[in-house]
Amino acid sequence: MTSTISPAVPLAATLDEPVLRTVFTAAPKDLSVPEDVGAIFSHRMKSLGGGNHGAYVWGSVALAVVGVILGLAVAPGLFAIAGIVAVVWIVVAFYQHSQASGDFFSCYSGARGLQQDDGNINADIPLFDKGDKRKWDNVMKGPVAGHPARLGHYTYTIVTRDSEGNRSESDHDFTVLAFRLPAEVAARFRGVSLAPNGMSFGKLGDKLSSDRAVKLESNEFESRYNLRVVDEQDDIALYELFNPAFLQHLATELKVFWEQRGEDLVFWHKGHEDEAADLDKFCQHGAYVLQRYLEEYR
Repeated sequence: MTSTISPAVPLAATLDEPVLRTVFTAAPKDLSVPEDVGAIFSHRMKSLGGGNHGAYVWGSVALAVVGVILGLAVAPGLFAIAGIVAVVWIVVAFYQHSQASGDFFSCYSGARGLQQDDGNINADIPLFDKGDKRKWDNVMKGPVAGHPARLGHYTYTIVTRDSEGNRSESDHDFTVLAFRLPAEVAARFRGVSLAPNGMSFGKLGDKLSSDRAVKLESNEFESRYNLRVVDEQDDIALYELFNPAFLQHLATELKVFWEQRGEDLVFWHKGHEDEAADLDKFCQHGAYVLQRYLEEYR
C-alpha cells in the first residue's frame, strides 16, 4: 500500500521520465516521490506543533539548557526536568524518523512499480556470508529493466569480545540490488566480482576452490576497481563482457560494484541509501550492467 505524503514534502529531482520508465517498466503514471527520508522526517516534526512548531522545539531546548545550568548550580530538580525533556524529544525524534522511513519506502516502491516485501534477498555470494549476524530491511521486489529484481538494505554485524569478555558489535550497511541470470548466461560467466580498488570481500576459498585477480588494459579502470574472477571463468568470455566501450564507461562515468556467482548477480553500494535520486541511479547502473551480461550471451 502506498502512503499519501503531504504536498509540503519536497519531491525528488531525479532521472528524466523516459529514462525512469526504461528502468522501472511497471511504474505507474505518477512517478513523483519525496526527495528522501529526511524530507518526510522534517515535515512530520514540523506537523507536531503546527504553526507553533518552532516555538515548541526551541522552547524545549531552552528549558533543557536552563534546567541543566540551574540544576547543576542551585536546583537539582531542574536538572532532572531538563533530562526528562531531552529524553522525550529524543524518543519522539526516533519514532518520527522510523515512521518517515516507512512512509518514504512505501511511496518509493509504489512510484517505481515495486512491491514491499518482508523477506530477505537470497543470493549465494560472498557478501551475504559476511559477519556473525545479518538482516535485511526495506526490501522491495518487482521488475527493473523488465527483469525480476529485489532492492533493499542489508546489514551484516561483526561481534567481537575484548580480553575481559566485553561484547561489542560493529554494523556494516549496504544497499543491494539482486537479479537472477538465465542459466545459459551463468554457464558463460561463472563468477565475476568488481569492487573498489583496494577492497574485496576476501578470497573465495570459503565458497569455491580459488579465485584470481584480472588486470585489464586500462590504467583508469585499474585505479578505480579491483576485478576478480573464479578460476573456472573463461577469459575470452570475460574480455568480451569488458569490451573497450564498457571498460571506458566504467573507468570514466559509471561507479558500480557487483558480485556475480552463477545465476546470482548482486549490485551493492556501501550505506543504506534513502534518497530517491540515488536509488534511481543505482538501479539504472545495475540494469545497464545486467544488459551487458545478456548482450554477451546473445
